[in-house]
Amino acid sequence: MNKKNNEIILIGILKKPKGLKGDILIDCFLKDHLKLEYFKNVFVGSKKLEYSIEKINFKGNRVIVKFSRLDDLESIEDLIGEKIFIKRKQLPDLDEDTWYHHDLIGLKVKDANKKYIGNITALYNFGAGDIVEIEYLSGKKEMFPFDEYFVKEIKLEKEYVVMEIEDVK
Repeated sequence: MNKKNNEIILIGILKKPKGLKGDILIDCFLKDHLKLEYFKNVFVGSKKLEYSIEKINFKGNRVIVKFSRLDDLESIEDLIGEKIFIKRKQLPDLDEDTWYHHDLIGLKVKDANKKYIGNITALYNFGAGDIVEIEYLSGKKEMFPFDEYFVKEIKLEKEYVVMEIEDVK
């Protein structure tokens, strides 16, 4: 479990400067942007440099952050376009029968007979509920609603899900 706690999770991208005092508009991937306030420190870019969040402003769906010690436009220019990460251990614990998307990606998919048929490669939400993408052993990919009709069992600790789907050859 320690390894998982040190895992980093992508939560957004630094988009563009906002003003001249080091504020940056971000594209936040969190379902609830207000949750960004829980994170005091984030990691930025491919080198995962740690930055402390000094303040956050919410303007509708837009999120503007100000990092400590970055007080002007010049100090943030190199950060524009970089990805923002947090450590998994910074995420709140979830109730039983709820999961973070990143915990499900890579899990084995078994059919109703518990036969291994592929892996979860992605989860999406286009506004009408979660969609799971499965890559079958044949290499073909297919998407299904991530709901109780298709998903019958999730065994996170055993790294598989059971889905009621037809195996595609």
